This record gives sequence, C-alpha cells and structure tokens, in this order.
Amino acid sequence: MNPVEIDILFKETIQNLTVSPSERIRINLIDRFLEAISEKEKTYQSYVLQLVNELPSLTNPLLYAGIHPRKIQTFIQRLEECGLSIVELEDNELFENRITEYRSLVQQIYQWVGEFDVAEEIGTSLVESKARRIKIIPGEVIVPVVEEFNGVSAGRLRRLKVEILGATKDSHEIKPNFGVVGAEIGNFAKTVESAVAQLAEERRVTNHRFWKASVQFELLHAWHTGSSANLAMAGAFFSEQMIVEEQQELFWINPGACVSGDLDKYGNVLPVNPDSLLQKVEAAFFSWCQIFIIPSAQLTEVTDYFRVLNEEFPNRKLPVVAVSHLSELFYDRRVTQFKKETTIVHTVKKAWRRRKSVGAIAVISILILVISSLIYGPVDRNPVGFKIIGDLVTTLNKNGRSLSEIKIDKYNKVISNLNFPGINTNPINFVDINNDGINEVLLSLVDSELIRDGKLILMDSNLKDTLWFNDLNFEVEYLKHEYANNESYAPYFPILKDVTGDDIPELLVVLKQFQFFKSRLAIFDIRNGEMLSVIDMVGDLYSIEIDDFDHDGIMDVFSCGHFKGFDFSGCFLVDVPNLEGFLPLHERYWDEEKEISKIKLSFMIPHTYLGKIIHKMSTSQPSQSSIIQISNDIKNNQINLIQFEATYDTDVRRVNTYLIIRLNEKFNIKSIGASSEYDLLSKELSFIDRLDGVSVSQYLESFQDSLLWWNGDEWTNKPSLNHRFLEYVGDDSTRYLDYYFK
Repeated sequence: MNPVEIDILFKETIQNLTVSPSERIRINLIDRFLEAISEKEKTYQSYVLQLVNELPSLTNPLLYAGIHPRKIQTFIQRLEECGLSIVELEDNELFENRITEYRSLVQQIYQWVGEFDVAEEIGTSLVESKARRIKIIPGEVIVPVVEEFNGVSAGRLRRLKVEILGATKDSHEIKPNFGVVGAEIGNFAKTVESAVAQLAEERRVTNHRFWKASVQFELLHAWHTGSSANLAMAGAFFSEQMIVEEQQELFWINPGACVSGDLDKYGNVLPVNPDSLLQKVEAAFFSWCQIFIIPSAQLTEVTDYFRVLNEEFPNRKLPVVAVSHLSELFYDRRVTQFKKETTIVHTVKKAWRRRKSVGAIAVISILILVISSLIYGPVDRNPVGFKIIGDLVTTLNKNGRSLSEIKIDKYNKVISNLNFPGINTNPINFVDINNDGINEVLLSLVDSELIRDGKLILMDSNLKDTLWFNDLNFEVEYLKHEYANNESYAPYFPILKDVTGDDIPELLVVLKQFQFFKSRLAIFDIRNGEMLSVIDMVGDLYSIEIDDFDHDGIMDVFSCGHFKGFDFSGCFLVDVPNLEGFLPLHERYWDEEKEISKIKLSFMIPHTYLGKIIHKMSTSQPSQSSIIQISNDIKNNQINLIQFEATYDTDVRRVNTYLIIRLNEKFNIKSIGASSEYDLLSKELSFIDRLDGVSVSQYLESFQDSLLWWNGDEWTNKPSLNHRFLEYVGDDSTRYLDYYFK
C-alpha cells in the first residue's frame, strides 16, 4: 500500500476503534493495520504509538475464546516487530503488559485444545491465568456468537442466563436485558415462549404455569442479533421453570456445554446462519467447553469443520451432539444434569413448604396414596416408549414413567452412526404378540464399531426374558464374489405391520451389509424370529412404505434407495407374496438359487444435468444420488419422494441440492421440483445458459423423460410394468395394465 492508502486506512482504523465496543473487533482492526505496514513500522511509528494506546485488555476468557492461537501469535509477533523498530516502545509499560497478557492467553488456548507441550514452550508464567479461571455457574448456558463490525468479524462465546421474575396469566413472556437489533426486534423469543409451553404440555408437567422471565448475557455492552441462541434460551428457561414450579424432575444444562441452534414454535431445532457457522465452531473449539450442541441439519457441515481443526489439534476431544428437537436436550446426561426426588420426599417437601396452608389430614392422605402407589407399583405396566442414555435403554409407559432397563453395550451408538436426514432408525419397537394387552419389546441393534453386524431380539415387557434371538447370519452364494458369502447383516428401519391378513403383525426390516454394499428387504415372523421371505439387491435401501397401492386386496411394499450397480437412485414396488429373489440390477451379486424378483415395477432416476456438473467440479468425494424419504400422501392421492441430487462444496459450507418428485396413485409423475439450493446453484454455475436459456422448471419438466423403467428384460424410458409379474398373474394382467400409468 502506498502512503496515501496507509493514511486512509489509519483514519478508518481509528474511527472504527472509537465506536466499536468489542475487544475482539478492536484486536482485528489493529492487526489489519499492522499487517499493512509490515516492515515499515518505523516509517509509521506515530500511527503505531497511537494504536498501542488502543490495545484492549483480554482478561476475561469469554473475550478470547474462539481465537485461533496461531492467529494471536502472529499478532504478538507484529507487536514485537514494532517494539524492535520503535524506540519509544522500549519502556512503554502498557505495551509490555499487553504483550505479556496476550502471551498468557495464547498459552491457555493451547491448554484448552490439549497442546500442553506447546503451552509449556511458550514459557509465560501462568500467574495471570489464575485470574482467568473459568467460572462454572449452574443455570448459565454458553452460546457461540459472531460479532461483526464494518466488514470485520470474530467468533466468540457469551454466557446466557434466564431468571424467572413472576407468574403471568395466559402465556410466557421473555424480555432481554440487552439491546436487540435486526429482524428480532419486537419478536424476541416468541418462538422460545411457544416451544417451552408445548414441551411442558408434552411432558405432562403437573402444576404447569406461565411465567415472565428476563434473559441476560455476560458482557452487556454487546448487542444481540439473530436467533441462534434460541435453543440455549429455551433450555435454560425450561430448566428454571421446573425449579420454580417445584417439579419432581429437575434439569440443569451442563455449564460446560456450548449450545447453538434456532427453534420454531413447536420446538423443532432449526439451522443457524450458515455464513457464521465456521466461526461459531471455532468459538466452541478454541475454548474450555466440554460438549458442543448443534442442529441436526448442520451435522455434516460441523463435522467437516471439526475434521479440519482436529487435523491441526488432534488432542482436542470435543464431543458434538446434534439435536432435532428441544426435548432432546434433556435426554443426554452429557448435555443436561438431572435430579429426581422420590415421590415421598418430594411430597413431604412440598407439604412442608406449604405447612401453614395445608392441613395435616390432607398431608397424611397424600402420603398414604403415594406410599400405596410405591407398594403396588404403577397402574400401567405396558411399555409404549423408550429413552436411551449412554448404553442404557429404559422403557416407558404412556405417561412417561420408567418401567424397565437393559444395557446394550457396544450397540448403543446405533442412532448416531446413521446420518440420514428425515429417517428414523427405530431401534426399539413394541408389539403385543399374545393379545394380553402388554407389549413385548423388539430390539433392532447394530454394532457401533463394525456397523454391518447386528441382531434382532424380542424380549418380554420387563426386559428379563429373551423370547427369540436372530443374529442375522445368512448362508448365501454369489456367482462372482465368493468372498461375499456367509455374511452377517445389520437391521435398519424395522416396521411392524400385518401384511398377510392374519391379524398378526409381521416384521419388515432392511438388512445391510456395508462392506459389499448389499441390502436385503426381509419379512420375519414376529412370533419366533424366522425369516419368511427376502428380496436381495446391491446398494442401499433408505425408505419403506407399505400399503395396498393398487387396491387389489394384496399389500404392496414400495421401497427406494441407491442402486449401486448403476450409481442411480431408484424405487421398486412389489406384492408382499412376491418379496423374494433379487432385483434386476447387476449380475455381480446374483444368488445361484434365486431368480429375478416378480416386482410389479421399478424405476431409476439418473442425475440431472446440474448434478453431473457438480460431480465434475466438486473437490470432495462425489456424493451418490439417493432417495432418502418416501411420504405416502393419502389425502392428495400422491407419493412424495425427496432425492439428494448432489453435494457441492463452497468456500464456507457444503450445500445439499435435492429434487422433489411427486407421483400420483397410479405412479404417473405429477411433477418434479427442486430445492432453493438447486435453483441458486443452477444460476451460479450458469446452468440455464448451458441448456440454451430454458428455465429450471422447464428443464425438470422434460427431465422426467430421462427416468428408466424395468420392463422385465431391460431398462427403458417408457413407463412399464415388469412382464414377469404380468405373466405370473396371468388373466389378471389386464387389470394392472389398465390401472398403472393411466
């Protein structure tokens, strides 16, 4: 930069330092100027001397959490270069104190990320660090924020605390003790108020009331914008509400947890601004935080950021917990602390606190009822729900009361190992096989280390006796892959439904063998665990829907997934009695004793033109297109499919594009739409120009002609039924030909 530009930059820096309340922003502004005059410090010493007086103190750990230690080390080096070049700084006490202070905080950041050898090499005395000890205050929650000012930004942490002030009549009221700017003005915490009220109702909280509360941040000089603190705010508010209402079950969010996420009024966790996600990740990573809670929708992006940071700092073992609903904060003991008083103790305490207004007879009556309940047990011993904490599964009755427990050891990570948005793996299911009004418990477990190994177990309602056990080991023979024979499979997406019309539910489950990309869709007899029928494919099945789609009196299975042999997503429809053989995909995994399945129909969806472009441009491993969700929209007589088209890495995040395909009840394509990310990327990549100016909607309308249909011998662009099925049904074939695709 020439002298004129340096002069302009200095004036801008001084002006911004004058009005910026953030210490971190001030550091970044000064650092930017020092970088501009590198090796010319003496020439601009008058400017440097003025900026030295603006160096902020960073004694509070909240101020420097989130700083990459090497970045602040570079800043210290620039200051030291100024000290060597400018004589007036040799005896400047403020200048020396600030450098010593900054070295101390660098040392502490290295300790936070587990680099103790590096921290020791810095050699700065930790006398200053004693004043930096982290305050662990129950009731407070740590949230990552991004401060922005005139193009300069910094990720850091703030402490949030909710304090209940009193009761209100009809709804919760949350007021901030800090300034709010942006879209939140006038609507601050409205979704938090609604979500907390709904959570209390869903948990059947007794004596639930509405409350007025205040929210405050430590370091009050900073303003608040955005809604990424809503999840933390709701968790803290709900916890305080339980305490004030003297509930039997009490929760506190772990003071060492860092929480980021927005909410809707139903308590669903929404993503935070993707443009600030990386800085929030760094704020949690370069800190003392013990666990990082994020929206499930952004788990992939956060995992990618953490992978890069962990390559540089492998000793920082910061767990990441993804949640999709507010209630999930209170299921994980790493995230929330929990206390539950016994019914007798809780009742006595409440009666004692109200001893001036509660008569002795009433107290005795309550205690008699409570003791009777404890002696004779809960009225409802029927398990209908569950919770998993660590390796412990607890069954619950319809009122949410705990019934029985069982440890599942190495199988406890079955849920977190599957990152399929919108899909529930259902590891625990309930079924009454003997019509006695009490459910048995079905465990569908996956080895969290081997992934491909699993088991199906049916246990009694008390989780004491095993009624049957299936280790899912099968003897199969493949023509061209002998090494793939005799393998164990893992169960996913179990469904209990009567598909044979005998009033006894059968178990339908996807069996996966990840090592060789094989999947099986099997039906088991729920009474004894025997496999009744199975259809094989190469690839992964992600979704199942069961219904009599064509009203022929026979239940159909409609399933979608990734057809590995063709690298396309695809679906198939089959009558339950014909659930056998293998799908017409690829000869690699043909079973010698099986023939091609008599499916009714099957189709594949190739990549769109945009998807092909993205695959070629992506620097990461190309994602494979795969339908991950089916929705049988009976009300509108249609089936909705959501398919991830491709993944594209930008400079700041990973973008998922997807198609929305709607079929009518006769499996005609009603429409093909796309996500907003698809549209935006199509413009960014000049997608429309490459198609001679047609719009995205016009292109997708014509794209439906690219779908491939299985006619029994080959894949064709013409919507077709499988002629093997038509030959099988004989004279009834006319009915199906008249029904489908009309």
